[in-house]
Amino acid sequence: MIEYIHKLDVPTDHISLISLPPIDENKWGAIEIAKGRAITRRLDTCATYAVACQEVANVNEVSFVNLYEAMLMQKNWESFLSDGLHFSRKGSEFLARILENLLTDKLSDLKWWFPDWKVINPNDPAEFISHYLQSQM
Repeated sequence: MIEYIHKLDVPTDHISLISLPPIDENKWGAIEIAKGRAITRRLDTCATYAVACQEVANVNEVSFVNLYEAMLMQKNWESFLSDGLHFSRKGSEFLARILENLLTDKLSDLKWWFPDWKVINPNDPAEFISHYLQSQM
């Protein structure tokens, strides 16, 4: 994946890998058992994947966010997962804050291509954008 992103001319310092989150084995396991399925996802496996993701980031010299550890450090981290596996609203907000900080840091040097949406004429956005683009040439 990193090689593919490099082929798109994305600079290395703009690439980040994010580990998977932890899993709440109790909640997810109960759901799987209720469905008559074996428990195939485990917290210790998540840790292994997080370490592997960090190794890939290190080898490729890209930044790494250890979401697994970041979540585990939070009190009641289980509330970040709606069913033990997928993000709840609280978990999504937690990840969004991490991504906001990451993107602000990584992409602050990018040029704005379009004006802020607040200055676009809502009655005729196409005309406004067309005029804006012509003024930039």
